[in-house]
Amino acid sequence: MSAQIDALEYTYLKRGVYYFVGFLLLGISFTQDIHACSFNCTKQEVKPQLNPKLKLLDFSNADLFICSQYQARPMKISTQKYVTRYRYPYKEGNFELFLDGLAKQINWYVIELSKDKRDVGLLSEMKENLIQAANSKAFTRLDWTGKGGGPQFATSLLIKSISYIYAILDAEKQLDDDDKTLLRSWVAKMLPNRLKKVNSVDTEFAGDLALIYWGAATKDNGYYQEGKKSSTGESQSELNQMRPLPSRLGTTTRSFIS
Repeated sequence: MSAQIDALEYTYLKRGVYYFVGFLLLGISFTQDIHACSFNCTKQEVKPQLNPKLKLLDFSNADLFICSQYQARPMKISTQKYVTRYRYPYKEGNFELFLDGLAKQINWYVIELSKDKRDVGLLSEMKENLIQAANSKAFTRLDWTGKGGGPQFATSLLIKSISYIYAILDAEKQLDDDDKTLLRSWVAKMLPNRLKKVNSVDTEFAGDLALIYWGAATKDNGYYQEGKKSSTGESQSELNQMRPLPSRLGTTTRSFIS
């Protein structure tokens, strides 16, 4: 990706699904089903199907200049239980600040990787940030009050960015089995929310991508295929090609299959 989006308050939903759609994910096996959800979403029950060939992280095309301009050392980021509608200015604990903080940490990692060095202490801080959010069940509820972009769309973006960090920690062998179980359980509570009150193509596409990315991240072919099955027409073509899209992350992917 070669384009950097400036002025964060004018990004996200105002620019549609493409703000964070370029997030690449890598993770571990996911063992829990998506449970029934409310409103006009459909029930999805996916049986785990391990596929070790699924792979999302690929920093070979990373734009190091963009990463270097928008990075931050890992640190704990405040969270809250509810994903609210998108509105600016952001309040402490809101999902926008969490997403932004994760994007900066991911870019930090890309830069460190390019130098062939990683600070284990900072990777531990990256892990603790995610574990803390999972323990508090952050962003597992939706708040529809007021005006602004829908929280279900934001949930799809959260799943992608969380999985990015998950991928890094897993690749760096920072997660033990208990950590992985905790994080899988946390994301399992978020997955149904991406389908609630879907009323636009962008929202539906974002939800499909979140499922595809999480499936590929966890190397779970069940989720990966379920997300692809839900995507049709131009969306399916986009998923097959995965063309680079604007983002604050300087990374792209060419294929989900290694």
